[in-house]
Amino acid sequence: MNTSPSETGKRPVIISIICVVGFLGGILSLAGIIIPASRAMLVESYGMSFVILTAVLTILTFASLIGFWKMKKWGLYTYIVATVLGMVGGLYLGLPFNVLSYIVPTAIVVTGLFYFKRFR
Repeated sequence: MNTSPSETGKRPVIISIICVVGFLGGILSLAGIIIPASRAMLVESYGMSFVILTAVLTILTFASLIGFWKMKKWGLYTYIVATVLGMVGGLYLGLPFNVLSYIVPTAIVVTGLFYFKRFR
């Protein structure tokens, strides 16, 4: 299997894995917001602003992953915007620092940038 970044449009396996895991995570995140008992716990722990931010970022990230899956440049750009908004939003809301919340999205962006020449 050739994984060089020169094959325009062909989706690398790592991008497929990122998207599948992201789609599953997005479904779980939305479920946590939609299920009343879960939403009530989130509001009690972090406030309604957190729930709204999570909903918006989940939808934005889900849309970006569709573009990522289709190897569209807008998907990568949208993912970068969602990542930055999530990081800034988390800091603004005073959420506890979690290093994985920064490393994982950054690694996904770096992976997208590595394969950028394949994106259309």
